[in-house]
Amino acid sequence: MLAPAFLAVASGQLEWHGAVAFSFEVCRGITAFGRQHPDALATVRQTVFLAARRLAPSLL
Repeated sequence: MLAPAFLAVASGQLEWHGAVAFSFEVCRGITAFGRQHPDALATVRQTVFLAARRLAPSLL
């Protein structure tokens, strides 16, 4: 029988790998969307940059 501490570590590793896999799939989806609709992401990027510049004008 496996010790409870080992099971907790194994469970944490499975959750961690699941989170990494999920993040990878999200990034793949965003990248694929950007390739199909480059103007949409450019607009979002520009909006984020302008908002950041308003919040911290001396840094940008």
